[in-house]
Amino acid sequence: MNRRKFLAVGSVALLPSMAGCLGNANPFSGASDDETSLVLTDLRADDDLSVLSFEIDVVQEQFTETEVPLFDIAVENTGDNIARWSTRGIRDLIFPRTYTEQGGGLSIALEREVTPFLMDADGCARIDWVDRDDIHEETTLEVGETLEQRYALVGADEWLEEPCPPADTYRTEYPYSHPDDELGTWGFEFALERA
Repeated sequence: MNRRKFLAVGSVALLPSMAGCLGNANPFSGASDDETSLVLTDLRADDDLSVLSFEIDVVQEQFTETEVPLFDIAVENTGDNIARWSTRGIRDLIFPRTYTEQGGGLSIALEREVTPFLMDADGCARIDWVDRDDIHEETTLEVGETLEQRYALVGADEWLEEPCPPADTYRTEYPYSHPDDELGTWGFEFALERA
């Protein structure tokens, strides 16, 4: 599989906070093959921040009945001071679990929290629901240190109104800030296209 890398540079001393909750909906049957195969394309990351350097490496582009797109997000502290930020969710999240701004029943979550729970259902692979981000965790990144985690783009059954998310362009972003200062956001957009 071809691997593509996308680089974005970010600014921070950081504190993101966003919560997302997704659930389970109607099962679908009788979906045709072309309705149950999408490809993640045209991923573009922001590059308007200056203290953190983000890199996205797409490792799985297919969105089928049994697979979801996977990508690694790495962040390096390129500043002169320790970077700290808070998230609601699992410890050491680089890019917090969230959902896309355009809806479509999509969520971005850690791969390890998605693939073991993929449902047997007609249509694109999905999970029943994604936990709310209601656990406050703090991440610390030393100067020059890099963190990397694998994420999945997945549909949540309750929010999906069709067998698959719509073929469309999506965006997701997250604000980074010090408790007293708004320092901007980091995010990315991508397209889902019919295979």
